Amino acid sequence: MPAPNSYSDRVLLTIHGVTSDNGGLVELRRVCQEKLPGLIVDSYYYQYVMPIRDLTEPVKDIIFTSIRDKIRLVWLDRVAGQGRKLFVAAHSFGTLAVIRALEMQIPGVTIEGLILFGSIVRPNQVWDGWVDGGQLSHPPFAVIRPLDGVVRFGKKVGGGDSGAAGFTGNGAHLPYQTYKTGGHTAYYPDDVDDVVAILQGGVASPARTTEDAWYKNCGRLTKARIFLQKTVGMMP
Repeated sequence: MPAPNSYSDRVLLTIHGVTSDNGGLVELRRVCQEKLPGLIVDSYYYQYVMPIRDLTEPVKDIIFTSIRDKIRLVWLDRVAGQGRKLFVAAHSFGTLAVIRALEMQIPGVTIEGLILFGSIVRPNQVWDGWVDGGQLSHPPFAVIRPLDGVVRFGKKVGGGDSGAAGFTGNGAHLPYQTYKTGGHTAYYPDDVDDVVAILQGGVASPARTTEDAWYKNCGRLTKARIFLQKTVGMMP
């Protein structure tokens, strides 16, 4: 049993995006460990990859399979039979990679909390099969940034733009979504408190802001940018 005030019964695995040096997730793991003594952290880094140029179908398949194997390895090495819970935080292409890994099936693995930053998962993704089947304990927590101009390229690699558009209401198990200002890499440091709250109390724990509430608090320039995005497809 973990000592009082210890989080040694929780494991955080982070998975980065393409064109990333993994620096933001390194800092996120560091701060989480500082705030949650005993927390076990791990990461999967598949090196710097350029979208379109490098992301051929064979390369994508290698990344997806490697991430599935990494999740399975972390589960067997750090979670299974040890009374621990697994949390996965993914950014950008890493979000799509986790989805593809789940589609391949990861026998015996249950992810307690899936956290999505800069998601390029399709907005109409259905989560029911994984939640009902036990691969996910809950639908994911997703940070939505309507001003994120990078996620629009998700469609070019087989994903979508949910990190800016949000997830639609498909299925019985809907993602926990919160809307924020910022760009594609704003997850660090802006979302650290959300991750800490999830590690402490689960994916439903962080305070969430609806799209309407977020928009109401936006300034005129931000609202003008959003209008251009929605009407003529112009991005910052």
